[in-house]
Amino acid sequence: MHWMAWRLPLDEAQLAAMPALAVQAHGWWALHFTPNVAVLDEALLLDVQSAERLWGGREALRRLLLAHAPSSISAGEAEDEPVDPRNAWAEGSTALLALALLRLKQSGKPRPRQLPQGLPLETLSALRSHLVALNNLGCRTLGDVRALPRSGVARRLGAECLLALDQLWGERACSMRWIALPQHFDLEHELPWIASSSADLLHSAEHLLTLLQAWLRARHLGVLRLQMRW
Repeated sequence: MHWMAWRLPLDEAQLAAMPALAVQAHGWWALHFTPNVAVLDEALLLDVQSAERLWGGREALRRLLLAHAPSSISAGEAEDEPVDPRNAWAEGSTALLALALLRLKQSGKPRPRQLPQGLPLETLSALRSHLVALNNLGCRTLGDVRALPRSGVARRLGAECLLALDQLWGERACSMRWIALPQHFDLEHELPWIASSSADLLHSAEHLLTLLQAWLRARHLGVLRLQMRW
C-alpha cells in the first residue's frame, strides 16, 4: 500500500469556529481522488495505491492533489505567510509512516537516511507520553525502541506501543475509520453570532457552499442552478 498524509487546518481559531465542518470539507475533497480516506490525529490520510491507475500513475495523482488542494491545507496560519505546499504533505508505505514523515517536515528536521528506523520518537503518537522514560533508556529514534526486547516494551510502555511500531513497519494492519460520503447533501451550520445583515448570513453560508462543492466533486456531479433562502 501507499499512503499520503495531509496537514489539516486545525489551529485554535478554526477549531473554535468549525471543527467538524473543516475536517469534513477536506475529507470530501480527498474522496474525489481516492475512496479510502481517514482522519488520524492532526492529518488526513489517503490510501492512494488503489486509485493510482485511474489517474495515470502515482506521479500524476500527486500533481493533481497538489494542484487542487484546498488553500487552507497548504497555507500558513497567516494569509500572507509564504508556505511551500510541499511541506503540507508526506507519503509512505504505511499510514503511520506517512504521518510520521509529515510531522518531521512540520518540525523542520532533516530526513534520516534510514526509514523508519531513524525517525525521532515524537513522530509516533503512541510514544509521546513515554518520551522521558525512553530517553532515560538511551532511545533517541524509533529504531532504538524497536531494538528493545518486546516483552520489556510491552511491560513498561504498554501493548499499544508495540502495536503502533508494528503498524508503522507494516507488519500489522492499521485499522481506520474511513470517511463515508453521504448519499444526500443535508447539513446544518449554526451561526457563530447573531446575524444582523445578509452579509453575516453569507459569511456563514460560505462554509456550507464549500462543503457542497467538495461533495459534488466527490460525487462527480454539478449544479446548474442554486437558490438560497432564509
